[in-house]
Amino acid sequence: MRDALTDIMMKCLRHLLCPAMVLTGMVAVMSSCNHTAGGELPEDALIEVGDSVLTRMDIVRRIPQGLSPEDSVAMFNLLVNNWLDNMLLVDVAFDNIDDRERIEQLVNDYRNTLIIESYRRKILETTPTDIKDGDLQAYYKSHSDELVLKRPVIKGLFIKVPSKAGRIKDIRRWMATATPDAIDNLEKYGLDECVKYSFFEDKWMDIRTIEQQIPYRFEDVDMFVSDKPYFETTYSGMTYMLHISDYIPSGEVMPYEVALPQIRRILESARGEAFGKRIKRELYQSAIKDGKLKIIDNENVKI
Repeated sequence: MRDALTDIMMKCLRHLLCPAMVLTGMVAVMSSCNHTAGGELPEDALIEVGDSVLTRMDIVRRIPQGLSPEDSVAMFNLLVNNWLDNMLLVDVAFDNIDDRERIEQLVNDYRNTLIIESYRRKILETTPTDIKDGDLQAYYKSHSDELVLKRPVIKGLFIKVPSKAGRIKDIRRWMATATPDAIDNLEKYGLDECVKYSFFEDKWMDIRTIEQQIPYRFEDVDMFVSDKPYFETTYSGMTYMLHISDYIPSGEVMPYEVALPQIRRILESARGEAFGKRIKRELYQSAIKDGKLKIIDNENVKI
């Protein structure tokens, strides 16, 4: 079987003109589809097991882009044989278990759940939440005790510059003081050789955003931001300078601008849930009106 599949794959490849087309023509193979026994097979069918068919397009969808033709062939064969092994094993297992009805019910329930969830997401994605600024601010005021920083936030300046930069002494002096005049000089004369420059004197920045840019082990970030208004380190020919003009330690209430994305997610989720409940209620009412839904036991069934 494996040699035969390799022959099939190589024949497919000979009809393709470039690596990109190799993927497009190959990956078609891996999807398994059901068809009526004795019915017409898809044109790109590879294997048939019972009423399930594996096609070229099914497989190609599962092969990552960028593989060499040789690796693509190997992946193709692996996916085909895995599909075949699973199909045959499922047949054998299904014929030798006692609770097939329960398993079929679980599969059907899971399928229905996926369909409903996909439909719900589609409805929510196409329905604007229309969250107003006033709603966001009101939530912040009433839930500020729940919106607590897990890491410090800071304001300041960050720069990454070659250690042999011509004006590194001036840059160091400007960064250390960070007065308005110093920042003006830095931006006028000190950025020609810099690799990275961030100005965030006017907004709060999560300390992690800066940590990720500096090759330095930050043991206790709260102690770090409180002890080091100016920090400098050098690594592999680069000098990293950080000036912290202000900070809020972890455990304190988030500034509004920092909390805003979290508040928006919370309100969008709440409105989505409310919208979902309203859709369900309207579906119930419509089904009752049309006679499709009848509540037999009103005392015990509440919808």
